[in-house]
Amino acid sequence: MSSVAERAELELVLSRIPRNGDVLIVTKLDRLARSVADLVAITARLKAIGGALKVLDSPIDMTSPTAS
Repeated sequence: MSSVAERAELELVLSRIPRNGDVLIVTKLDRLARSVADLVAITARLKAIGGALKVLDSPIDMTSPTAS
């Protein structure tokens, strides 16, 4: 599959984060984002809907008030 293909499963997951405070948890960052720009776009979408991101194998945890 091409790296520019639509990511239907990611869109489905992001559409199911309906409430402020919901957290998207991923095991590895490379399973979520294809590039830094992609990660920035995904986290901006999560932040806009009141969601947060937590990556289990790295120190990325946007669930605290001090996360950016």
